[in-house]
Amino acid sequence: MTARAWRNSVALFLSVMLSLFILGGHVESASAQTPARNLPNRYLVERKPAQRKSTVRSKSTVRKKSAPAKASGRFAVVVAPSTQIYEKPDLDAKVIATVQQGVKIPVSKGTRGEFAKFHRTRVAGRLGWVLILDVKPEAAAKKVLAEVQAQAAKPGPFASDSDAETDADNGEPSDGSSRKQREPFAFSRSVSLVLGQTQYKESVGGQDFIASLLHYGFKITGPDILFSGPLMDVNVVLHYGAPPYNEAMSSIKPSGFVMWTDANLLLPVFFRDNTLVALGVGPLLVIANTQTAQGDQTSSRWRTELGATVELTAGHRFDDISVRLEGKYMFEDKTYHQFQLAIGTVF
Repeated sequence: MTARAWRNSVALFLSVMLSLFILGGHVESASAQTPARNLPNRYLVERKPAQRKSTVRSKSTVRKKSAPAKASGRFAVVVAPSTQIYEKPDLDAKVIATVQQGVKIPVSKGTRGEFAKFHRTRVAGRLGWVLILDVKPEAAAKKVLAEVQAQAAKPGPFASDSDAETDADNGEPSDGSSRKQREPFAFSRSVSLVLGQTQYKESVGGQDFIASLLHYGFKITGPDILFSGPLMDVNVVLHYGAPPYNEAMSSIKPSGFVMWTDANLLLPVFFRDNTLVALGVGPLLVIANTQTAQGDQTSSRWRTELGATVELTAGHRFDDISVRLEGKYMFEDKTYHQFQLAIGTVF
């Protein structure tokens, strides 16, 4: 090869290499200016700085470990006499536990339930649901429970002076647990046997006679006796035998009876748990029969009178036994009075 041909070959080779070098730089510059949205996602992931991603994740991990979440406990106190814990937030759900008044239980901040609202709770290791109406936050629950206790300790209108004191009526402690809760004596019902004396007056043949007669019978006292509501005293008493003044009118010992029936409306004027003083007024029915004889002739005399009764009664209850003392004025054809003692049982 001549020297000239050699020089031409070298110049051609250098020209080709220079062209390739320039072409390669142009292609690389065009690739760098291509928009990122035209590249596949896998290239975008690969082009993200791996070191920065790792650093962020590491900081997040460190933050979670260094600042653990606190268990924010929220408690409520049962203010209902007792509340049920349901398996689901539904009143028709299965009851899994019962909690009494004053017990503190954990509850959720939120509520659930379509109609009735429930808090999530845990009782005896079991998760359940409690009605929000049955529980209150601790601060509010103290006030509610104090009001409940004050209401329970407050005496009623017919209560004795103090439940902590000894009951003067029966000599037993009034501790509320051993004492039987019942209505005041004035508004309780009782049935009694009656024994008494009547200063009986009667007019026979135009003459007035008087005799002291022993009578006995029974009585029912209390509300809802004949009518619903009013306090009443119903008496049925009898003297068996003719009044003594009839002996002068008969050749043999006369016989007969006198029966008094009255139904009085009682108006209490003083009463305590086991004591009653009352005035009564009501209608009176008197039925009397006397049989006498003069020789072979016998006669039977009947007398029926309507009148009124005014009474003063004082009674006391010993446990389930009632004792009453009563004085009455009887207004019928004649006016006279009765005194009687009644001992009965309260029901």
